[in-house]
Amino acid sequence: MRAITHGFVLRTLLGFLCRKSVPETWAEFSNNNIKRSQAERANSKAVRVEIADTINRCANEMWNQWNKVGSLWPHPSSHPDSPVYTL
Repeated sequence: MRAITHGFVLRTLLGFLCRKSVPETWAEFSNNNIKRSQAERANSKAVRVEIADTINRCANEMWNQWNKVGSLWPHPSSHPDSPVYTL
């Protein structure tokens, strides 16, 4: 009885394994891995582009603010109380 049970289990297991061969599952895994990798690379590129745009926008805003503040202040050497004139 025991040998018959082992034989049945073995045939059932082999039948299950033979339904989908190992190379097919490897190919499926590889294809899914490639698709996921491509999606992650595309997302990574989008994030890098967004970061670069944000840095450039920030630098431009800082430069514009620097120019606004610089244009409001008189040039230090042209002011009569400047140390250049007191020497």
